[in-house]
Amino acid sequence: EKFKYPIYKVPPELQSYRDENKPYYTREEIDFDGVLANRDLELAWTNDPIKLFFMHIQGSGKLKLPDGKVIDVQYADNNGRTYKAIARKLLEEKAIKSGKISRQAITEYLKENPQRLRSVLSFNERYIFFQQVPAGPIGCLGVQLTPKRSVALDQVLYPPGAIFLLKSAEANFNPQGDFTGWHFFNRFVLNQDTGVAIKGKNKIDYFMGFGEFAELQAGHQYHQGNLLLLLPKKSIKEIRKELYKKNEVSSKKIAPETKTTPNLDVNHI
Repeated sequence: EKFKYPIYKVPPELQSYRDENKPYYTREEIDFDGVLANRDLELAWTNDPIKLFFMHIQGSGKLKLPDGKVIDVQYADNNGRTYKAIARKLLEEKAIKSGKISRQAITEYLKENPQRLRSVLSFNERYIFFQQVPAGPIGCLGVQLTPKRSVALDQVLYPPGAIFLLKSAEANFNPQGDFTGWHFFNRFVLNQDTGVAIKGKNKIDYFMGFGEFAELQAGHQYHQGNLLLLLPKKSIKEIRKELYKKNEVSSKKIAPETKTTPNLDVNHI
């Protein structure tokens, strides 16, 4: 009864829905109406629907079992529905004040207003299905991610394994967990992570690591930055042209800029 929120693996019929261009079940239908219940699709069960929702956003997580064992799970597939940010919804409703938005603020609001849990979480119709991995999270290069060095970018625009110089800032906190300001940094990062929602040249997922402090830091992380792609002698235009050709995208859409100012979306466990 305590652990009543399932973490689902990929349903076998999902691909047939995709092949027939049929919409699969929404988050509300899966999580609150129980359309996948009693089909032996559960990898595990949790006691916290809010943490589970954020694991869907992040795409990976560590599950601590009652016997103390920890297993790693990460993204396997999704229901094909459009991703919608619940933070934007809560800001538009003025449920949370502008400038105060964070994972922690959203969690606090939902715990104080449990009658809104279904409507708020269901606003994001996209649903993530997971798979167990030996040691994760595993990135697009097939190796484990490195905290504060692994990032995810649109791989149509930027090649996997590319090295970047990231100029941005991280949230600082005192021992009591109160936000105290921003720590600015210049850091080399690797395009190694994966992110289904990372589309376009102005968005980046920044993997911040494991544990309570990483969760606290990542939950507040929303800061602009500059991202500089380090290139070999081959020109950026040639590299992007090859990537577009590989992904069957018209080279007419190639953007010439090599420097971007992204809003940092965080990725943490």
